[in-house]
Amino acid sequence: MENTLKQKLAAGAQPIGTFFDTASVSLMECLGRTGLDFAIIDNEHSPIEAETTAALVRAAFLPMTAVCAFNSFFAHKLA
Repeated sequence: MENTLKQKLAAGAQPIGTFFDTASVSLMECLGRTGLDFAIIDNEHSPIEAETTAALVRAAFLPMTAVCAFNSFFAHKLA
């Protein structure tokens, strides 16, 4: 899978993406097939937990999936 986000940024083009704050893996899979360059999974302002985040990243089918923020409990587990 080629990284269209990286290619667009290198070419000076404007990538297209969105914030995602729903825990629906099916919806993320559909979104990932729309041609977007990235999706930001918003864990700070939504009830999405770590396990769901991992499933969303797998379902995204995007070359780049950014995680906006984790809740403080999960951030402490990463440290």
